[in-house]
Amino acid sequence: MKLTDLPQEILDEIFYLLYPRFKRHRLEISSVHPGARLVCKRFDTTIIDCFLRKIRKAESHFHKLVFNTAPVTRSKLLFVTRLLSQSVENAASRQTPGNCQLVNEILQAAEDAADLLIPEMSDRKAGSLKYRHGLIQAAMGEMDTYRTLIALRGFEIDDMPSKKMSMITPIERGIIAAASTGSVSDLQLLINPLGASPTYEHCHFGTPLRCAAFGGHEAVVRFLMNLEGVQLDSENKDGNAALNRAAIANDVNIVRLLLDGGAGIDFQYGAKETPLLLAVAFGYDSIVGLLVEKGANPNQTDRFEETTPLVWAATNGDEKVVRQLLKSASINVNFHGSEGTALSIAMEKDLPVIVDMLLRSPSMDMREWNRNYSMPLEWACREGHEAIVRLLLDNFKLSELETFETSIVNALSNAADSDRRGILRMLFESEYVNAKHLNSQGLDGGSALHNAAKLNNVETMEILLADVRVDPNARAISGRTPLATAAHEGRSEAVTLLLFRDDVDRNAVDKSGITPLGCACENNIPAIAEALLNDPLNDSRVQIHHRDENGLTPLMLAAEWGNNRVVEVLLRRERELNILTADNIRRAIKECRLGSFVQHREETLALLSAEMTRMGEDFDDEEVEAKLMTRMVN
Repeated sequence: MKLTDLPQEILDEIFYLLYPRFKRHRLEISSVHPGARLVCKRFDTTIIDCFLRKIRKAESHFHKLVFNTAPVTRSKLLFVTRLLSQSVENAASRQTPGNCQLVNEILQAAEDAADLLIPEMSDRKAGSLKYRHGLIQAAMGEMDTYRTLIALRGFEIDDMPSKKMSMITPIERGIIAAASTGSVSDLQLLINPLGASPTYEHCHFGTPLRCAAFGGHEAVVRFLMNLEGVQLDSENKDGNAALNRAAIANDVNIVRLLLDGGAGIDFQYGAKETPLLLAVAFGYDSIVGLLVEKGANPNQTDRFEETTPLVWAATNGDEKVVRQLLKSASINVNFHGSEGTALSIAMEKDLPVIVDMLLRSPSMDMREWNRNYSMPLEWACREGHEAIVRLLLDNFKLSELETFETSIVNALSNAADSDRRGILRMLFESEYVNAKHLNSQGLDGGSALHNAAKLNNVETMEILLADVRVDPNARAISGRTPLATAAHEGRSEAVTLLLFRDDVDRNAVDKSGITPLGCACENNIPAIAEALLNDPLNDSRVQIHHRDENGLTPLMLAAEWGNNRVVEVLLRRERELNILTADNIRRAIKECRLGSFVQHREETLALLSAEMTRMGEDFDDEEVEAKLMTRMVN
């Protein structure tokens, strides 16, 4: 039988029993129970498979001993019986039905082993073994009550070897089973005539009160609360108390009963998990609402101090739980854990309903949303979450105006950079966006139009240029205009779009005095250079002889870097305009020969020398020769 073939009730119990082992792997309690909403990040099914292999190994071992020809020794058979008994008790506790094939086979194997052993045992030992299996059957629902076991009450403490693991007395096993199945009458019989302690604590299941709370047996919980010595806040080594169990079981009545009886609502048990944290992790909004109503602390962190109930609920995407938590007047919506705030998590998961609820909180401060990222509006624009962008704009607060000013600029740049055209239109329509925002430099040093031009997002550029507030000649931190940026990056479509606008400055210089044509020449982009030289509106606008801060024209820049294809374009254009001079060619040859990073030196020099020859001029520069000789010597 595969793990997936087991009934849900048995899977629940296997997970529940293995919870202490999971905690050593630093797992959250909510990820252990299959009913939890959280997805466990580090869950490994090998632990469950190991548990099932142990059961099957015990069953196989038993059949091998009983049916094979090998001699069956009493000690080996007793060992297998105990192993089988322990396995089936674990799997069949509480309300687990008795129709599971695996459990029934193990139970039958254990009983067969007991039948083989009983003839070799004393009456008391045999009676104790029968009592044990009777309790197992009762827990599985195959016996109506424990009354038939009272006849075996003589086989109690003295008949068990020790109190290790499941080696407990039948009476102790009985009171745990009675509390787990909700039998008040059986509890009364076990406590009064037989002297069972209502405060006894089983190594796995805990006290009777915890078992009853987890099983949803309100009558048993009420009965045990009235007994002397029963402590509502007693916990086991795993930090589980009755209120925790009731919260995990999603039983509103028992949670209310325990709270009215004085159970600690914010008591941090051994696992550092309050009932509110557990209820949030499981997504039980009714339990969360009750605990908040009763005054539970909504800001209590988990054992690792990394998350609060609100952050946990946002991680789960649980709208109902978030709504219940926000009813608390003392909730800290800006708590910042290892994964961020509740707002940042909801935004990353694209949960607009939860984002809306959080933004409407009076204490929400978007400046604290996530220290690891930019402001929320910037992030939402970059990721393309239109619904969240709308919510952020609608919930803008004047107290955040200074931060919002910078955020708007970066948001516009991010939207243009990521080609989010719908978000751009939304930002344009916002009453908070003005011309200053549209033309200011963002985090990457350029305006929204610069970013769109840099990435050749032509449709985004058209949206931007259609707005009269957008300056087509805005300057980036480098001093470049959008046209120079597109030319520098080799974005021919963006260059063409800008050249069809009469208000675009073709000769705007950057901080180094280089024009858009100079950018294309410097970066060896002949198509851009040709597009600029053949301006569709006026091909004489571009200043082909403009000199930068070093006194270099575009031709000299191209020659300096050995960009022979651009040199050819420039020479042809200057010949057409009849503005080619020998002095410019000599300077270009000089820059080409002295350049340190010339890729196509020979080809470039050949083009320039051929042009000098055509003009009937010679190149003989003693200064260049001297510099080259000095460089060779050094």
